[in-house]
Order: sequence, then structure tokens, then C-alpha cells
Amino acid sequence: MIFPLRRIVKCGICNTGLTGGWSKGRSTRYPYYRCAGGCTKSIKLKVLDDAVVDLLKHVTPKEEAINLFISRMYKVYHERYSRLRTMKDRADTEIVTLQETRRQLVREKLIGYYSDDIF
Repeated sequence: MIFPLRRIVKCGICNTGLTGGWSKGRSTRYPYYRCAGGCTKSIKLKVLDDAVVDLLKHVTPKEEAINLFISRMYKVYHERYSRLRTMKDRADTEIVTLQETRRQLVREKLIGYYSDDIF
């Protein structure tokens, strides 16, 4: 993710979330954050990312916040795992169905139901 702080960091003037974008230089493109409301100048991605990292180095979260974060991560993990498990189970079922259909077609071909052209 090239703009991890998009919509998380707010504009200091209008409190609108910042968005990410690219500015074209002579030979390359440069990532910037901008106010989605259009009221501030652009901020270089590295400048904002470094400022947030420096800020986080001086913050000590309360144990309650850490526990809430861990609880949320477990919930998100299990929701995603459940979704992926459901998708895998559906795919496995479809594979079994397709394999059985293939076996049926081969049997019918061997019996002579289908010509080589149709098969």
C-alpha cells in the first residue's frame, strides 16, 4: 500500500482526511498526500510518514488500548479466515463435481455415446 495514512491523517485546517496522489517530475513521479477538501498544499509522502513515525515513538498506549487492538486483530483474522475457508470449501466441492462430470463423460465416451468429434 503506497499511501498507508490515506484518510487516517486529517487536514489541520478543515479536518478532512488526506488522500494520496502522484506529481509528475521531469523523469519520474513523486507520491504526495493532499487534503481531500483541497484546502492545503501537498505534503511529500516521506515527510508525513516520518512525522507520524516520530510521533508514534513518543506515544505509550494504555493496556486497555493494546488489549482492544489485539482483540480487534483476532476478530478480523477469524472473519477473514472464515471467509477464505468458505471459499475453499466451495471450490473443493466444485472440483469434486467437475471430476465426477469428467468421469461420467469418459465412461459415456467409452460406451460409445459420443463420437471422437463430439468428445
